[in-house]
Amino acid sequence: MSPANTTWHLSEMEVNTAIANLGNKAIGVDLLKDTTLKKVLTPEIVSKISDSYNCWIRKGNIPQYASTARVVALSKTGSPYPPKGQIRTISILPAITKIYEKAILARMTQSNSELTNFHKA
Repeated sequence: MSPANTTWHLSEMEVNTAIANLGNKAIGVDLLKDTTLKKVLTPEIVSKISDSYNCWIRKGNIPQYASTARVVALSKTGSPYPPKGQIRTISILPAITKIYEKAILARMTQSNSELTNFHKA
């Protein structure tokens, strides 16, 4: 079996940009707060994270630990005891996966923009 994708490669700069663009979101199963993560990631760690992401891309597979979400039920009305049908669920992914998704989204948005500009010319 051939690798899923050998042409895509996320750079450390793309990963750093994704980290910088993390908001102050809810804590996932990894119990890492996005703001704390921004403060502790060194260039060496970002390099290792980037290598991991590129491995995921090559294999075409996200590891189970990165795709395990914490599911939270929220009231649509804000009431602590909402009536039936007034609850929605959200899935909160680990911080490492949020960074990966942001980096991939930025790359896809850039690629789409370049493609659109190519067709306009």
